[in-house]
Amino acid sequence: MPGARPAGPKRPPGQATFVNKDFWKPDLSLYNNVTAFLAPGVMEDLREKLLKELADDGCVIACRFPFPNWPHRSSVGSGLDETFSYDMGTVRSHLRNVPDTPV
Repeated sequence: MPGARPAGPKRPPGQATFVNKDFWKPDLSLYNNVTAFLAPGVMEDLREKLLKELADDGCVIACRFPFPNWPHRSSVGSGLDETFSYDMGTVRSHLRNVPDTPV
Protein backbone atom coordinates (compact mmCIF):
# COMPACT_ATOMS: atom_id res chain seq x y z
CA MET A 1 0.00 0.00 0.00
CA PRO A 2 1.55 3.31 -0.96
CA GLY A 3 2.22 5.48 2.06
CA ALA A 4 1.91 2.58 4.52
CA ARG A 5 5.18 2.50 6.45
CA PRO A 6 6.01 0.61 9.58
CA ALA A 7 8.97 2.39 11.17
CA GLY A 8 12.06 0.36 11.86
CA PRO A 9 12.78 -2.88 13.65
CA LYS A 10 13.26 -2.53 17.41
CA ARG A 11 16.37 -0.42 17.94
CA PRO A 12 17.89 1.60 20.77
CA PRO A 13 16.30 5.03 21.35
CA GLY A 14 17.54 7.65 18.93
CA GLN A 15 18.03 5.20 16.08
CA ALA A 16 15.28 4.82 13.51
CA THR A 17 14.94 2.92 10.28
CA PHE A 18 12.02 3.49 7.93
CA VAL A 19 10.64 0.47 6.12
CA ASN A 20 8.17 0.89 3.26
CA LYS A 21 6.16 -2.36 3.12
CA ASP A 22 2.65 -3.59 2.64
CA PHE A 23 1.01 -3.50 6.11
CA TRP A 24 -0.60 -6.88 5.65
CA LYS A 25 2.57 -8.94 5.01
CA PRO A 26 5.10 -8.24 7.79
CA ASP A 27 4.71 -9.20 11.44
CA LEU A 28 4.26 -5.79 13.07
CA SER A 29 5.49 -7.12 16.43
CA LEU A 30 8.99 -6.52 15.00
CA TYR A 31 8.39 -2.75 15.08
CA ASN A 32 8.09 -0.08 17.78
CA ASN A 33 6.27 2.53 15.74
CA VAL A 34 3.92 2.50 12.78
CA THR A 35 2.87 5.41 10.58
CA ALA A 36 -0.28 5.05 8.49
CA PHE A 37 -1.72 7.26 5.76
CA LEU A 38 -4.70 5.17 4.67
CA ALA A 39 -8.33 5.60 3.63
CA PRO A 40 -10.97 5.38 6.39
CA GLY A 41 -12.31 2.05 5.09
CA VAL A 42 -8.94 0.37 5.62
CA MET A 43 -8.39 1.71 9.13
CA GLU A 44 -10.75 -0.86 10.71
CA ASP A 45 -8.81 -3.78 9.20
CA LEU A 46 -5.49 -2.24 10.19
CA ARG A 47 -6.87 -1.62 13.69
CA GLU A 48 -7.31 -5.37 14.20
CA LYS A 49 -3.80 -6.17 12.95
CA LEU A 50 -2.22 -3.51 15.18
CA LEU A 51 -4.10 -4.75 18.26
CA LYS A 52 -2.99 -8.29 17.52
CA GLU A 53 0.68 -7.61 16.73
CA LEU A 54 1.97 -4.29 18.10
CA ALA A 55 3.38 -4.27 21.66
CA ASP A 56 1.91 -2.15 24.45
CA ASP A 57 4.89 0.21 24.24
CA GLY A 58 4.26 0.72 20.52
CA CYS A 59 3.14 4.00 19.01
CA VAL A 60 0.90 4.53 15.99
CA ILE A 61 0.74 7.74 13.97
CA ALA A 62 -2.34 8.05 11.77
CA CYS A 63 -2.34 10.78 9.15
CA ARG A 64 -5.62 12.41 8.17
CA PHE A 65 -8.06 9.76 9.47
CA PRO A 66 -8.27 8.66 13.13
CA PHE A 67 -8.87 5.13 14.34
CA PRO A 68 -12.53 4.85 15.38
CA ASN A 69 -13.02 4.41 19.14
CA TRP A 70 -9.31 4.76 19.94
CA PRO A 71 -8.26 7.50 22.39
CA HIS A 72 -5.41 9.47 20.84
CA ARG A 73 -2.51 10.69 22.96
CA SER A 74 -2.19 13.86 20.91
CA SER A 75 -3.10 15.40 17.59
CA VAL A 76 -1.65 18.11 15.42
CA GLY A 77 -3.36 20.11 12.68
CA SER A 78 -7.01 20.12 11.73
CA GLY A 79 -9.35 18.71 9.11
CA LEU A 80 -7.59 16.79 6.36
CA ASP A 81 -4.22 17.95 7.71
CA GLU A 82 -4.72 16.41 11.16
CA THR A 83 -2.36 13.73 12.46
CA PHE A 84 -3.13 11.51 15.48
CA SER A 85 -0.73 9.78 17.87
CA TYR A 86 -1.77 6.60 19.71
CA ASP A 87 -0.06 4.72 22.54
CA MET A 88 -0.97 1.03 22.18
CA GLY A 89 -0.98 0.37 25.93
CA THR A 90 -3.45 3.22 26.46
CA VAL A 91 -5.58 2.05 23.54
CA ARG A 92 -5.79 -1.51 24.93
CA SER A 93 -6.57 -0.25 28.43
CA HIS A 94 -9.39 1.91 27.05
CA LEU A 95 -10.83 -0.89 24.91
CA ARG A 96 -10.92 -3.31 27.87
CA ASN A 97 -13.56 -0.99 29.35
CA VAL A 98 -15.69 -0.87 26.18
CA PRO A 99 -18.30 -3.67 26.15
CA ASP A 100 -18.17 -6.17 23.26
CA THR A 101 -14.82 -4.85 21.99
CA PRO A 102 -12.04 -7.38 21.28
CA VAL A 103 -8.61 -6.28 22.52
